[in-house]
Amino acid sequence: MTASFGRKEKRLESRDGGLSIYFTPADKVISSIRTGRKDIFLVGFKATCNATKQEMFEKGLRLCKEGSVNLVYVNDTATGWNMIVTPEEVTYHETDVAQDALKGLVDMAYFRSQLTFTQSTVVDGKPVAWDDPRVPATLRTVVDYCVQKNAYKPFKDATVGHFAVRLSDTEFLTSIRKSNFNNLAQTGLVYVKTDGPDTVLAYGAKPSVGGQSQRKVFRDHPGMDCIVHFHCPMLATAYDDIPVRIYNEWA
Repeated sequence: MTASFGRKEKRLESRDGGLSIYFTPADKVISSIRTGRKDIFLVGFKATCNATKQEMFEKGLRLCKEGSVNLVYVNDTATGWNMIVTPEEVTYHETDVAQDALKGLVDMAYFRSQLTFTQSTVVDGKPVAWDDPRVPATLRTVVDYCVQKNAYKPFKDATVGHFAVRLSDTEFLTSIRKSNFNNLAQTGLVYVKTDGPDTVLAYGAKPSVGGQSQRKVFRDHPGMDCIVHFHCPMLATAYDDIPVRIYNEWA
């Protein structure tokens, strides 16, 4: 049977059975909050029940990516485990003490919300082929090596990290946002032109989120022309001559 619901509708008679109720999930409101408003800093919350830490991470990351959420607080109601998941696919403040995790969430939200960004404008254009002569062989060699070593792990067919090459003081080629870097032969790069601190034109696709930091790195290090960034765990190593820098998440 079908029925209508409402304050003035007849009450459902369920005493004699014969009643089946089907629920259809509605679209999540959180997914619409930052649509066209990337200046909003959004924190989401996800509850699980008796999930593994990996399952908690994956569920939090899915909400983070699908809802364009800046931070996701995940807590498990059965195990009491807590974690904060970020768009760069990293977890922070993993603990069974909810108060500590919540304090960490407030700190991260405060410091990250102080950051600024310049939204890029996408105009007509075509991707730049990975074997284009403007892409140095050294950059291809390093990135291809990273791909072979599984440095770019896809989630929902997209990878985090970024890489770029400077063409001039106002032009560079960079990786494409929300693409799979393991398929560079098909996706290629995007050509970006800047005109002052508030104008970024991308030809044919959105540049990686790291595009803004790339521009600043190139500006501050005029002798450098390539950037490669990926996420990997810290490993004990005998190579003591390699400098290591550790920054807080809000640095």
